[in-house]
Amino acid sequence: MAHYFNWYKLGDCASIRSDGFWNNRSCGNELPYVCGKFPMWDLDESQLSWSNANNSCDGETLAILHNANENGNVTGVLKGNEAWIGLSKDSQNWLWVDQTLLTYSNWFTNFLCATMDCEGFWHDTSCFEKNPFVCIGQINSNLTYELFSESKTWKEAQSHCEMGNMKLAMLKTEEDITPLLAQICKTDMDNVQSVYVWTGLRFLAGSWFWVYGDGLQYENWIGGEQPQCPDVTRRCGALAVATGKWEPRSCEEKLEFLCFQK
Repeated sequence: MAHYFNWYKLGDCASIRSDGFWNNRSCGNELPYVCGKFPMWDLDESQLSWSNANNSCDGETLAILHNANENGNVTGVLKGNEAWIGLSKDSQNWLWVDQTLLTYSNWFTNFLCATMDCEGFWHDTSCFEKNPFVCIGQINSNLTYELFSESKTWKEAQSHCEMGNMKLAMLKTEEDITPLLAQICKTDMDNVQSVYVWTGLRFLAGSWFWVYGDGLQYENWIGGEQPQCPDVTRRCGALAVATGKWEPRSCEEKLEFLCFQK
């Protein structure tokens, strides 16, 4: 039985998932959003906070859902996104944006496992969600990562790392992710403008490899599969800040970047 608890306060705004279930989120999170009312719903894939999303509905409000039929209709316009709906919580009750009380709900309740965030708070989480994990025992503490919030091309980023006796980041094993996530947690992410950051991943002569000569023994591509013979403009590898997935990008694109040293 647990005798110590450090649960994070759940969010006071509601989103709808691509499977139709609802989540409570921090109102400051930035998500796509659904505006309108039955039977006309519009998804805007811009990423906005809950209040900014509601203010951007052009004479409408965020979606109000009165029954399972309307919930299903909204789910049909999500295109796989999770999006804000017009539901938020005051000090006591969940209210729709028209100030009516909740009479129908579809909360996602399959939260039987726990995760811990950068600040040490716990979150109840679906046991089917894929996340990094921590085991009891030693981790690879020999790697030090540094996230640079200035934008450079891939080659400029490589040169910048090497000038500081570092290298563009290589994620050769799942264990390398732990110190990397720790560094990103310590970074003020409000100052990081890129959706992606450069790593030392490169495509040349028909294969992907780490630029300092190592092959890929561990891979974490967006979509789950290594891009085969990517377009000549997309042959440098970047890390998606939100998901930790890898994606081929134009080597001339200017992004923030990760350096590391042992």
